[in-house]
Amino acid sequence: MMGEDLGVVAKEAAVREVAKLSPPLPELLHSISSIKAEYLSWQLENDAQLSTMVVEEQVEQAQAGLASLSTSQMAINQLCENFISIERLCQECHTLIDYHDKMQLLSNARNNLNTTLKVSGGGML
Repeated sequence: MMGEDLGVVAKEAAVREVAKLSPPLPELLHSISSIKAEYLSWQLENDAQLSTMVVEEQVEQAQAGLASLSTSQMAINQLCENFISIERLCQECHTLIDYHDKMQLLSNARNNLNTTLKVSGGGML
């Protein structure tokens, strides 16, 4: 039995030593509460930073989108101006086409006159 008594005594001595090294339970509970509050504060701070980063990214994307829309609007305006110029040139060509027969006769008359002047020894027009 003596061996068992020594084991119990050693166990009790170890428990007393651990109890001396450990802070009392109320202090441990307060420490846990403090650590929990610190963790929650840290988590809230990180959530706020993350929200700010997300908002900043969204603002940057929106600004890039607006810049693209502005560039697109300028390209569309330029296209409209080009189409207006094409329409004007088509109208001018249509007018010229209306006089094509007369222009062809005038060109033929000029060529004939130049040929006649060349053959007769005169100058060219």
